[in-house]
Amino acid sequence: MSAAGKRRVAAALIGLLTAVPVGVGFVVSWGAQRDAALAAHVAPGAAKLYAVGVDGLITVALVSALVLRHERDARRYSIAVLVAFSVSSLVLNIAHGAGAFVPGAVPGAALTALVTAQPVAAIAFGSHLLVHVLRVWFPALASASGARGTAVRRTAVKPAPAEAARPSTQASPGAGEGIATRHQGEQPRDGNAAVVRLQRHHSASAAVPFGTPGSKTEAIRQYREDFVADHGREPNGKEAAAATGASERMARKVLGELRSTAGARDSDSSRGSRNVDEEVG
Repeated sequence: MSAAGKRRVAAALIGLLTAVPVGVGFVVSWGAQRDAALAAHVAPGAAKLYAVGVDGLITVALVSALVLRHERDARRYSIAVLVAFSVSSLVLNIAHGAGAFVPGAVPGAALTALVTAQPVAAIAFGSHLLVHVLRVWFPALASASGARGTAVRRTAVKPAPAEAARPSTQASPGAGEGIATRHQGEQPRDGNAAVVRLQRHHSASAAVPFGTPGSKTEAIRQYREDFVADHGREPNGKEAAAATGASERMARKVLGELRSTAGARDSDSSRGSRNVDEEVG
């Protein structure tokens, strides 16, 4: 058997052995959680499922911490949820053992508040954990959302009339004026067809950002620019992940999008320059 096969067998065995004490602990805690819910006037049918929402979120938070191990803030958030719900479940189990939830007993205000608040907290924290996991598994969703928001903000900004009417810095007429127009985006004297065509070629690629300031995507984009300038080559996913704190999978995804977009931008720029030369010439 290969080394990979041995690891699979060992992982399956450890999983089975772990499931036994975890299952026993859930069954024992299930009775305490059910009695606590009944004492807080939760419906009998819902009280039977109370432990699934509370103790189940402990497992969800543990798995999320494993998935988000390369995202420092999200991993800390998952661990915080894990610790918080473990402590609250422990408190209810201890109170149950002390007889706080026996039939006819009235639990204190603090225990009642804890019992009734846990289901709502499970909904909020569980949904937030899911959002963090989806952002890691599908980084294009977060980057596309930021790109749309930034593009909308950019289209709302109109250029000032003074900027559009700024005179050319090239004093001599003829070919020199055409060159100044190509570099500065100003209108040549023989018509505006070249400027319109150049703007059409550049507008699609220039208005598509890759992330909002402070995001992992923006950090990867900035790291790529600095790395290419310093080393003369493209960084790989492992290097970008180590430098930015993002996951290697996310780094490879964003680097691939950046490379493809840069290639498309260069192609559009070369075609736009040729069109301007034809119009101005």
